[in-house]
Amino acid sequence: SSTNSNNGVTFQNVKAIAEVAVSNDAGGAVAVQYVDTAVVGTTDIQKLALDGSATTAGQTVGAVTINGIETFDITATGKSTVASLNSTTLASVVVSGAGALTVTGALANTVKSYDASKATGSQTVSFVDGVGAADVAVKGGTADDSFAFAAGFTSKDTVDGGLGTDTVSLDGGSYLLAANDVLKGLNALTSVEKLVFTG
Repeated sequence: SSTNSNNGVTFQNVKAIAEVAVSNDAGGAVAVQYVDTAVVGTTDIQKLALDGSATTAGQTVGAVTINGIETFDITATGKSTVASLNSTTLASVVVSGAGALTVTGALANTVKSYDASKATGSQTVSFVDGVGAADVAVKGGTADDSFAFAAGFTSKDTVDGGLGTDTVSLDGGSYLLAANDVLKGLNALTSVEKLVFTG
């Protein structure tokens, strides 16, 4: 775990997947380096507890890097702003809890799903969705969520905002002449109250 830290922390040669807890940090990065045999499969799940409840401003966490895992299973308490969530094999992110979560850096283009349907705190997340990126299915929770897509959003990408007043943002410069497939994707947005074009 990392608590009340503004310095980075790295756990090396970890022999089995273990929950990582980050509490009231002030910008420090967090890295876990598992031995190869710990993450040999294709369904490795990393539990990550983020607790920024000590202050109303919440915590700021640097890059979280845990290579070899396919799913981040995050429980959020309080408010947490994370620089990035990284794994060489990352395919999905699951979020629960009442905490507000902001991920500043876009998730990797390997991510296929972001499921915050069990979360009651707000989500602010962006996706790399250009050429070669995986199609992504996004589910929001009960709060006001914001999901941003770079160029490449199509009808194969789906967003269900859930409850709250939810926003989907697209790179406006890339959609001035939207193709039919893009329009199909926009028409299929579910429970999204705001559509914003940026750039």
